[in-house]
Amino acid sequence: MAFNGIKKDRGLTTGNITLGLLWFAVPMILGNLLQQFYNIADTLIVGQFLGANALAAVGSAYSLMIFLTSVLLGLCMGSGAIFSLQYGAGDREALKRSIFVSLVLIGLVTLVLNVAVFVWIDPILRLLQVPEAVYPLMRDYLWVIFWGIGFTFIYNYYASLLRAIGNSIVPLWFLGVAVVLNIALDLIFILWCDWGVKGAAWATVIAQAVSGVGLCVYTIRKFPEPMTMERLLDYGSISPEAADLLKTLVAARYNIFVSGGTGAGKTTFLNALSEFIPPGERVITIEDAAELQLNHIENLVRMETREANAEGAGAIGIGELIRAALRMRPDRLIIGEVRGKEALDLLQSLNTGHDGGFSSGHANSVKDMLSRLETMVLMAADLPLAAIRSQIASAVDIMVHVSRMRDKTRKVTAIEEVDRFENGEIILNPLFTFREAEKAGDGFGNTGKVEGSLEQIGTLKHREKLRLAGYRV
Repeated sequence: MAFNGIKKDRGLTTGNITLGLLWFAVPMILGNLLQQFYNIADTLIVGQFLGANALAAVGSAYSLMIFLTSVLLGLCMGSGAIFSLQYGAGDREALKRSIFVSLVLIGLVTLVLNVAVFVWIDPILRLLQVPEAVYPLMRDYLWVIFWGIGFTFIYNYYASLLRAIGNSIVPLWFLGVAVVLNIALDLIFILWCDWGVKGAAWATVIAQAVSGVGLCVYTIRKFPEPMTMERLLDYGSISPEAADLLKTLVAARYNIFVSGGTGAGKTTFLNALSEFIPPGERVITIEDAAELQLNHIENLVRMETREANAEGAGAIGIGELIRAALRMRPDRLIIGEVRGKEALDLLQSLNTGHDGGFSSGHANSVKDMLSRLETMVLMAADLPLAAIRSQIASAVDIMVHVSRMRDKTRKVTAIEEVDRFENGEIILNPLFTFREAEKAGDGFGNTGKVEGSLEQIGTLKHREKLRLAGYRV
């Protein structure tokens, strides 16, 4: 899943199984080794510079910390298993609920654990029969450590969340930063500041805070809110009139093709269009890597292509998936992007009663996209150009072009209706076009903010689907 902004980190269900498992497992193994090195280095520094009693205090405190925090670690790992199931199913809403509930639950457990330790620390140490010489050192160490236990929870929680989506490398990076920082702070606080075992404890807390907060920020940035048509309106990427028209066309099951350059926002715009699909429809998405977010669709089937294995066999392309999807009784087919001969399968599916489909492709304009579709179909079959153009004109109803402007903003720059096939050419009916406002002083090479509007310049001609959908025309 993947959701907008969430890129699949490492698919454990595709490609070579051995390589996939190694890619995922090796960072976790290295993380465990790094954690042990972390503890050994901490212990060596304390023992070398603070003496035997301090060494005994820190070593004993570590064993007690592991015992008391095992509940937190277990809850984080269990939450990760749930996250993994919901992420794999593409159920963003369930994933968000699980994240919220588990975050609150484990946060409360952390708070209760903190309070319990502060209240019962003396009885616990007495019960363990800690020697009098070690007792105050161990008490001071634990007191500081448990002030920062929340950061331990934060790190392990978000590490579990990232591992649930196949990313075990980033938690290792942050753990490595924590190790280096902890050792450096140990030396500073113990040797220079002369803080004793409290210095060792504060070094651990600060290092855990940096890794925990850093991992939290990284994860939050990885899970942005999906782009909606309302947000596109707020950004000025589309006009209200064009958005209303597209909403109606989607509901009336017009076939819509989105074109644009690399990074222009084609997939983002498909996501925004998908929110207008009625929730009761059966929708099948076909993508190279799952990016579309159809969170409101209950009957959703996600299909992804598969690369060939090491022997060069087992590849499954978009064309094969389109043909398979047609046997699954879809109400709508959404093809993430067409790049090659699968364009013929797309046109055939749209021309055989499967209305309401979306797709996208790379092109510099609507006309260029039509030319590219012709070329892609020719890659699949040696058909007469007139037959190809006739198929395109019959299959595609609406073309939407999105562009990345010179000021790095992304805007819808054209919406055109595919009118008809006539005299060997595809005739387009422009509905909206983006017109940049002229500003005083503009000249060659102006790189300022692009200002303008998406203006209506035509009206929809083919309204049969609107009538069938119950709209008054």
